[in-house]
Amino acid sequence: MLQTPSGVPAAHEENRSALAPGSAGAARPPETVDRYQLLEQVGSGGMAQVYRARDTLLDREVAVKLLHPHLASREDSRRRFSREARAVAKLRHPNILEIYDFSGDASGMAFIVTEFIRGVTLERFVEETGFGAPSIAALAAHQVTAAVEHAHGLGIVHRDIKPGNVMVREDGVMKLMDFGIARIVDQGDRMTMTGALVGSPAYMAPEIIEGKEADARSDVFSLGTLLYWLVTGVLPFAAANTTAVLKRILDGSYEDPRAVAPEVPDALCALLQDALQRDPASRLASAGELRLRLEASLAEDGLLRPAEELARFFADPPGYRAAFRAALVARLENQARESLRARRTAKALGLVSRLVAVDPDNPEAARLLASVRSGKRRRRAVQTALAVAAVAAGAWAIARFRPRALAPRAPPPATATLAQPSHPAAVVAPVPVSEGPPANKTLPAASSPSLPSRAPVHPLPRPALAFPRARAPIPASAAPLPGRLRLFVQPYADVFVDGQRRASGVPTLDLELTRGPHTLRLVHPDCDPWERRIDVAADGDPLRVRLVPKPAWLSIRATPPDADVMVDGVFEQTARDSIARPIRVPMNAGPTRTVTVRVFTPGYRDLVREVPVRANAQIVVEAPLTRR
Repeated sequence: MLQTPSGVPAAHEENRSALAPGSAGAARPPETVDRYQLLEQVGSGGMAQVYRARDTLLDREVAVKLLHPHLASREDSRRRFSREARAVAKLRHPNILEIYDFSGDASGMAFIVTEFIRGVTLERFVEETGFGAPSIAALAAHQVTAAVEHAHGLGIVHRDIKPGNVMVREDGVMKLMDFGIARIVDQGDRMTMTGALVGSPAYMAPEIIEGKEADARSDVFSLGTLLYWLVTGVLPFAAANTTAVLKRILDGSYEDPRAVAPEVPDALCALLQDALQRDPASRLASAGELRLRLEASLAEDGLLRPAEELARFFADPPGYRAAFRAALVARLENQARESLRARRTAKALGLVSRLVAVDPDNPEAARLLASVRSGKRRRRAVQTALAVAAVAAGAWAIARFRPRALAPRAPPPATATLAQPSHPAAVVAPVPVSEGPPANKTLPAASSPSLPSRAPVHPLPRPALAFPRARAPIPASAAPLPGRLRLFVQPYADVFVDGQRRASGVPTLDLELTRGPHTLRLVHPDCDPWERRIDVAADGDPLRVRLVPKPAWLSIRATPPDADVMVDGVFEQTARDSIARPIRVPMNAGPTRTVTVRVFTPGYRDLVREVPVRANAQIVVEAPLTRR
């Protein structure tokens, strides 16, 4: 672990004094290593000692990580140390400690030369200064997550992410370091530590505790633990001793972060729940997904450019905290008012609760809370009145329009005469309503002009009586009621509800819909489309969807073209065939992965290459073989 003298954590103070030059029982370290002059020891770990040194050739300050002599004499330790150097040397990221030089396999003394960081560990920064608000602390987690995402893209799993392995440089740049126990994903020569408990127990993923191999999801769990600690100030699985800590991790037992720190926003709480899943298959699949979810949560608090915001914070922590708090209070007040106007009571209540946590003496919070309660009372009163009105209207309609026998109408007086029409018309006596047209009866004569003999009188068919139907008020229970869909999708997606686009490229969505069934469709260009019939409730549980990435397609352009191709140890086809019919590479759970491609043919040296692939991507690998 690389640190300045002021940044050595308490856990290493004893080791530092015991291993300092000239101390009893310790071999005196050399004054120079290759072209590097060792100035002072600044840290010590299980594998190596770390020195502040000067590069005599380039005249610059560096750090030299020197493997302990008792380990340097063992071939397996030197091999692992060499693999660490080669692995980390691939990494080029502003938030990862940079490798300058390496001793090489033939050297009798194993060492790595890196940039020297002047600053303190993240652990010490939080103890001495602190971030002051969960969302500001999440900015730091975002930078560490971006560094881990870069490492995962090159097939490197860190395995020991914790605050002591993150440095805060004097200018505020954060550096992830100590890949000393990183597992390098190499199908040809995996160097694992089966059965060994490697890493810090409090941040360790359950599968590592159980002795299983770590992968990218193990780092996601550690990042979730780091994020929980940053936003609440306590560890999720803290206990009295290491055994109890490991048991709590295996049980998946931790307290809701909002119970520890009420200021934690709901989106961040949901993110922690997904990152700290006990089962890796249910966990966020990659650091990239974690970063996107972090960005969505930060955006809800107005932090749209995390790197810029974090730089402003480190430039003036007290001033930034005060300005952020004022802006957050105003934002929460406005969002709560908008939610009340939209009659989204549950959303408004959550915002007011967070507003009270951020600013307990805020006068607007009390007024908003009163409005929420008043709105609830009004809704209950309206719903009760509508229900009573519906029952009353139904009873009135039944009583008013119940079918009953009607008395027959009396025929008009016999003396009544009709006005002479211009054309004679047949006149029919009224028929009693209760009987219908008479059967086998003659129609009584009416006092009317005689009809022509050629126009015999026939009774006209009586149309069926049509009673006017009264329309009772629609009961409140039958009217469309508002519902709420809270959606979390990984990765981001376009959202369609009942065939209509409701959002584009979002990882989270809070949408008001009518209660009842709807068709939800999620579309991502690199994933299989997801479509389900869902039932929207008044304020239902969040719907979490992980889209399945589409496969990648791999083509090998080899010389000679008839060389055989294996992917992850499975024979596929010849290189020529892969050009015409690309090899399908399933992506499993994440949008990226690394596969091992082996190209071979008699008379030529085998070519083995680690190839990063992405979902729905066409990858062409150049594989020129050389003769033996």
